[in-house]
Amino acid sequence: MLSYPLSTLIILPWLGALLVALVRRPTLARLLASGVSLLVVCWTAYVWMRFLPDRAGGLQLAERLGPWIAGFDVSYYVALDGLNLPFLVMVALLGFLVIWGSWAVPRAHEAAYYALLLLLMGALFGAFLAVDLVLFYVFFELTLIPAFFLIGLWGRQEAWGAALRFLLYTLVGSLLLLVAILYVGVEAGRAFNNSVFTADWLRISRQYLPELKEQYWLLGAFALAFVIKAGLVPVHAWLPAAYAEGPPLLIGLSKLGVYGMLRWGAPLFPSAWEGLVSMGAILGLLSVLYGGLLAYSERDARRALAYGSIAHMGLLFLGLSATTAEAWQGVIWQAVMSTWIVAGLFVLLADLERRLGGLLAPELYGGWAGPLPLQAAFFGVLVLAFIGLPGLAGFVGEWLILLGAFRSPLLDSGWYAAIAASGVVLAAVYMLRLFERLFWGPLKRVPNPGSSWGLFGLLPALALVLGFGLAPRYGLYRSEAQLTYLLELRAQRVQQLQESNRRSDRLLPSPDPVATDGMVFPR
Repeated sequence: MLSYPLSTLIILPWLGALLVALVRRPTLARLLASGVSLLVVCWTAYVWMRFLPDRAGGLQLAERLGPWIAGFDVSYYVALDGLNLPFLVMVALLGFLVIWGSWAVPRAHEAAYYALLLLLMGALFGAFLAVDLVLFYVFFELTLIPAFFLIGLWGRQEAWGAALRFLLYTLVGSLLLLVAILYVGVEAGRAFNNSVFTADWLRISRQYLPELKEQYWLLGAFALAFVIKAGLVPVHAWLPAAYAEGPPLLIGLSKLGVYGMLRWGAPLFPSAWEGLVSMGAILGLLSVLYGGLLAYSERDARRALAYGSIAHMGLLFLGLSATTAEAWQGVIWQAVMSTWIVAGLFVLLADLERRLGGLLAPELYGGWAGPLPLQAAFFGVLVLAFIGLPGLAGFVGEWLILLGAFRSPLLDSGWYAAIAASGVVLAAVYMLRLFERLFWGPLKRVPNPGSSWGLFGLLPALALVLGFGLAPRYGLYRSEAQLTYLLELRAQRVQQLQESNRRSDRLLPSPDPVATDGMVFPR
């Protein structure tokens, strides 16, 4: 295990899923799944401690087996860097939060439910750790299977319709992504690998540079797949129902779209990225405003949170489009923190619904701060973090994104940041309105008694939301070196394409990267 820490992180939840699936007693399945999720958190902390944040452009703890297929440079290749490390922490704590939060809402076939949650966790870890393009696609697709059944089997009234929309939308994007991956692998092989298909991200990002027209359609295919996964307007129709019907672990899927744009979109297609940033920023602003307005008008609390998540995703894509160090730092940490915040709010809503006997009518809520002070306190802190109150982690990400968008030479306009800031104000309106509707005013109905043990899963996320809000540097500096490297690499490749007049000038002057002592660096 110590020799393969990253593979262990993928395998642990899958082994746990197998054990949980064999258990027939619901209480034992719940305890076993909770123990596995806690073990995954501890192992993620171990990986975090082994990471060396000052190694720019390097892949640490690299594990490689293969190639899998004769004649193809496709292998099991996972590694750690400052880009994927925060997302690993996100998945680990999100899984812990959701599994422990499920204690508050007993479900039919609990063993299968927890097994699917653990399967989804392992697939997400694999997707964030993959350095091989084909391996990334395999894990990217593996997330669909448990997510589909989690939505359909344990949702509410519209469960199977929501699951089907989620599957169809994602499959369309996945098909385009597969075509683009095959094209990149073939052309990269011709460029530097003796015409052997290759999927190595590190080599492709430094030694394969498509022509501008190719970059546009390749980036379009990658971006469409990731935008669908993120639930950005106008391909967001699957997200509100899926979030409302499925477990909060699905929120981690949308952040896979953000990660994909940073890992694959910006480094592989730098010139097209530069040409499309205005379009990305406009789509981001549209999502901020559209999601915020729908969240304000929505009466169902779960759907209001789902539309608020769309607004958050819009802000993240504005930061991606800004293409500055501040904005990309803000994107990573806002993606991580907003995931915990929104998931925590969904867990609390599930607890409130259970105390109403499963009733969802909003007119029955109100005045619950008295009988449920713990839930009111947790909900209030998470709402304040959601709207970006200074001193909480939500503020750090929003501030960096807005600052990066304002300073961005590619966007070259302060209006993007100004419009996005209006969306932040709108978030304060609808979230405080939701908080007031649930917990304040006259008591309309006495909540049913029940254990609050499931809220224990919120404590680590709340601690980090408070901790990173007061001391953000401890988390931010671990991504700083890698993001600086990616920005410099993108600028270098843009300049090279501008200076190149022939398609044959694809090779960069640097030779192949070499692996040394468990780390990979370009010479």
